Amino acid sequence: MGGQIDEMLAYFDFDAFFFDMPFWPHTCYCEHCRALYRDRYGHDMPQEPVPHTEEYTELTQFKYETMADFVHFVTCRVKACRPDMPVEHNFANSIAGNASLACGEGVAAQCDYVGGDLYGNLYNHSFACKYFMVASRHQPFEQMFSRCKHALASHTLTKTPDEMKTAMAITMARRW
Repeated sequence: MGGQIDEMLAYFDFDAFFFDMPFWPHTCYCEHCRALYRDRYGHDMPQEPVPHTEEYTELTQFKYETMADFVHFVTCRVKACRPDMPVEHNFANSIAGNASLACGEGVAAQCDYVGGDLYGNLYNHSFACKYFMVASRHQPFEQMFSRCKHALASHTLTKTPDEMKTAMAITMARRW
């Protein structure tokens, strides 16, 4: 990944860098992750941890730590070439996902400003704006919302113009 970042920065001029989807869609059991887990915790990764147990909590913590380490690496790679380049990692799964996705404070710490794409209702949207404003080290935060009703999977159902205007108004009201 570092080489790809270096190449993009060498050939293109960007205003900022946005990295999408910093989360674990599932637990990785590759050799590297298993060895890292063993080094950190002194035992093998649980294969099917039961929720609300110590091993489940430990595995979830491992995922948060390794995701934070990964986005730290990515941010540092950008900043090594372009120290003033704003960097953002999509922070939507910090509130739209669940704990097993591991998009948390460690991701926000590597963002010059936080933001994310969310698909909830207006109450969800309002909460997300408040949360992003507090979680972002710099302002303004970024709030992306889809024209699709309910979720991106519903791409044929478009919000009405009033729904779009209301979503924008909520974001603007939360920025100050």
